[in-house]
Amino acid sequence: MAINQQTAAIKARMDRIPAALSPELVERIAADRASGVDQVIRRVNRAADEGTLMRPAFMRDIEKILHLPAYTRYAGKTQVFSFRSNDDLSRRGLHVQLVSRIARDIGRALGLNCDLIEAIGLGHDLGHTPFGHAGERFLNDIYHLRTGRYFFHNVQSVRVLDALYGRNVSLQTLDGVRIVEFRGATTVAAGEEVLVTIDARCIPAAGYFEMGDVILNMKAYNG
Repeated sequence: MAINQQTAAIKARMDRIPAALSPELVERIAADRASGVDQVIRRVNRAADEGTLMRPAFMRDIEKILHLPAYTRYAGKTQVFSFRSNDDLSRRGLHVQLVSRIARDIGRALGLNCDLIEAIGLGHDLGHTPFGHAGERFLNDIYHLRTGRYFFHNVQSVRVLDALYGRNVSLQTLDGVRIVEFRGATTVAAGEEVLVTIDARCIPAAGYFEMGDVILNMKAYNG
């Protein structure tokens, strides 16, 4: 009897939820979107990629990334290398989720574009190797020996998004993914220093916090 009453009470509360946003809230959201924080640049201007009130443009980037086969492969990549079997060992998929979550919190506190930050956070390791940076260094040595060039996982992440899958992801997201591993505050374009987006700077900061948690967990596990 009590369960039926609880169910009825929950249903009554759900029935009171408005079926549409209030005009005041719609006006506030529209004003925020018109402020210039959601102006995206893409290789191809397509109507399907244009931002709307309910699905801003950078939110579309998030969804493009989440549905990539490369994103599914995160699950099989460990974040660090370990000789011991460890069910608690962080995978790359968990890593990008935690980094994205922390970076959004930082961005919200700074009044930045949280959708852009989340897109960068979720996509920044799509080109990463298994076994963390140890795997990246090993692949880089082999690649350099055979080609004379170098392998950088952040550059490969941009290639995955822009070339391999061609999802027409925004330039802002691609640029954020590219500079995640660069510690400097600027990038060089046409011989001039150009400030990178401050939204992208939230990702390395979040990564430090998340990596600290991983290291503490590994120390606790290994004694």
